Amino acid sequence: MLRGLSCYYSGNPETGTKPESDFNNTSYIQRIGFNPPDNKKNWVVPSVKDAIRKENVTQSIKPKEVTVYPQYAMRGTVLDEKETNDVKTQ
Repeated sequence: MLRGLSCYYSGNPETGTKPESDFNNTSYIQRIGFNPPDNKKNWVVPSVKDAIRKENVTQSIKPKEVTVYPQYAMRGTVLDEKETNDVKTQ
């Protein structure tokens, strides 16, 4: 990250990290407020693996199959029984 910021400032990966007398002996990196990695705080991030495992436990839920016929799109009435008459025998 430091080298990238230095290249952005000067076109050189090292120049932006060196103190400059024209700017009160501060480097570009210091002037923009970037904290060097040695001052970096370590963050502890809690694991969520157990929570994910609990969510992934599958339950044996069988969906109920329901057929819904809209009344406005059908002519006549809809019976629950399937037709047994064959077209050829009528």
